[in-house]
Amino acid sequence: DRSSEPTNYRSFYVQADGDAIGVPDVAQFTFNVLSEGGIDISKTQQENTEKMNAVLDYINDEGVDKKDVKTLSYNIQPRYTTVRCVYKEGKVCPPPKITGYTVTQSAQVKIRDFSIISSLLKDVVEKGANTVSQLNFQIDDPTELENEARAEAIQKAKDKAKLIAKESGFSVGRILEI
Repeated sequence: DRSSEPTNYRSFYVQADGDAIGVPDVAQFTFNVLSEGGIDISKTQQENTEKMNAVLDYINDEGVDKKDVKTLSYNIQPRYTTVRCVYKEGKVCPPPKITGYTVTQSAQVKIRDFSIISSLLKDVVEKGANTVSQLNFQIDDPTELENEARAEAIQKAKDKAKLIAKESGFSVGRILEI
């Protein structure tokens, strides 16, 4: 029978943080392959794809698993040329004209063997990448560390709540919200 339960619970709020420290086990970087060509988009796309495939083949040959390489973007952008035009009354300047296209592909690589990072960053450029950026080190699966930090935070909050309750003359019940 729920009617015998109190209608208002007395509660209070405590906050605590937990920390967990781990050593990074993967490195990630991003690279771009950019190709500029003329009006023939398919030729520029083919050139860009060949360069990208050469970089990807090299990365794979160095022992990076295909599942650790992912495409981030693929862009085709027109390049314009404007005709210098001095405005005179009654004269209309021509609009910019497309003179070619730029194709850019971006990919992200996850490296698990730290001993190949330096050579990989250098050699992807030699194999056809135009830029290499955003090198960072991280923990591939932070779930265990996050759980460890949560457990620590919960324990600290419980200890804080018990101390406050003891000093204030009441007892701690069950946790209502985390």
